[in-house]
Amino acid sequence: MDLNNSITFRANLKRFSEILSIAIIIIGVIIFIGWAFNIPLLKSPGPDFPTIKFNSALCFILIGASLWLQQTKRINKRNRHVAQVLAVIVLLIGLIALIEHLFNFNLGIDQTLFIEPSGALETSAPNRIAFIGAIEYIIIGAALLIIDKEIDKRSITQYLMILGSIISLMVLLGYLYDASEFYQISYYTATSIYAGIGFMLISFAVLIARPETGFMRILTSGEYGSIFGLRILFVLAIISIVFGWLRILGQNLGYYDTAFGTVLYTLSVLIILSIFVWSSILSLNKTDKERKEANNELKKNLEELERSNKELKSFAHITSHDLQEPLRTITSYSQLIERRYKRQLDPDADEFLEYMVSDAKRMKSMIQGLLDYSHVEAKGNEFKEINTEKALNTALSNLQYSIDQCHAEVTHDPLPPVFADENQIVSVFQNLIDNALKFRKKDETPKIHISAKKHDNEWIFSVKDNGIGIDDQYFDIVFEVFKRLHAIGEYEGAGIGLAIAKRIIDRHGGHIWVESSPGKGSTFYFTIPY
Repeated sequence: MDLNNSITFRANLKRFSEILSIAIIIIGVIIFIGWAFNIPLLKSPGPDFPTIKFNSALCFILIGASLWLQQTKRINKRNRHVAQVLAVIVLLIGLIALIEHLFNFNLGIDQTLFIEPSGALETSAPNRIAFIGAIEYIIIGAALLIIDKEIDKRSITQYLMILGSIISLMVLLGYLYDASEFYQISYYTATSIYAGIGFMLISFAVLIARPETGFMRILTSGEYGSIFGLRILFVLAIISIVFGWLRILGQNLGYYDTAFGTVLYTLSVLIILSIFVWSSILSLNKTDKERKEANNELKKNLEELERSNKELKSFAHITSHDLQEPLRTITSYSQLIERRYKRQLDPDADEFLEYMVSDAKRMKSMIQGLLDYSHVEAKGNEFKEINTEKALNTALSNLQYSIDQCHAEVTHDPLPPVFADENQIVSVFQNLIDNALKFRKKDETPKIHISAKKHDNEWIFSVKDNGIGIDDQYFDIVFEVFKRLHAIGEYEGAGIGLAIAKRIIDRHGGHIWVESSPGKGSTFYFTIPY
């Protein structure tokens, strides 16, 4: 199961939780109808089974509504508060019933709506919630009250629901195996089979309501261990319950005695589990083999890509370096000719010389930019904790002449220390601020502000200006190498500064983007993990 399948699986579990919350409400309403119109089948499966009490019907409705309101797609402050109030009511109902049982009190709430005759089957007080049921409602009420609370990434609600599911399973197995000790404690009111089924549904519905948190996150992660774990838990539960019931049925019918039945049960479970585990091993081995083959292919591709990257870096460095010498000669002699013979030739010749010198300088700038771009990875320093305010001040010092020339106002908030390559962070600040100075409004004093804020596990830095702005269709293009939004000569530069900034931030595991509108300035953001 890959990441996308895991996300889909979790989404399906949430939808099923929502369906179950509605089903729980419907069950409560049906039981209520059974009491309102005295329909025995809606209160118990038959005369040999204890009835589910009307207070339980009310609790089911409250629990279902609370869970429905706390589904992640509709959770908000109002719904959460209403859901928590409903959960508290359920908790109080369970607590009151437990106190009545333990201290033999009758607070007069058991028969408020419907009257149950004295002497009802396995009922210590008419219409009083079962002792086990009271404990379940306390657990469920508390779980719904703190459904999104976690301690060290552990969901307390999920642990409470595991406890609740164990209790409900105990009740159901007690009925299945005809062991009343598991659904009736001492002389207290027995838990009805309807309540046991309801508790199991509730426990499962609450568990899968947040499959991305707590231990459910591990079970639904899509990893091989999680897949195998889910399979083995499901199969183990089914065969243990079914074969346990068959063992007792055969013994009760006189087909075999206790010893024979125990051996038969043990052998049956071992054989079925062995077959299942063996088939799972074969399936997982096949999947693992496919994964290894895919990894080997990926490794080959990565090695080829790394070799190509090295060749490209070497090519860029050698080409750029080799181009520097003839270009330096061309630039020098062009400037010499311009100084010596300007105004001695005709106007066209002077113009041609200006073009030659200008383009030679631009080409030199592009080659230097290409060298700087190729050196981001190759000549980067090791990351260490740096003072970003110091890095900013270094960048501002490097740009001091440009800042003074356009009388720019550069301000900043306190900036945090980060784990990074200091020289490269200086380069990022320098390129972003230089970009703001370059694309300023001609009739307005440039104002640049640098700030940072913490978000999740990263720092978000921003460089805001009041310049000419950028249309949103160019937000991605501006970070590409040699991409210019303006005609050559309109603004200085080779069009590589933002590309270098992006490559540096990529190396640091962050990302960079811009928010802007034409004529309203721009804000460049970049992140550094911590």
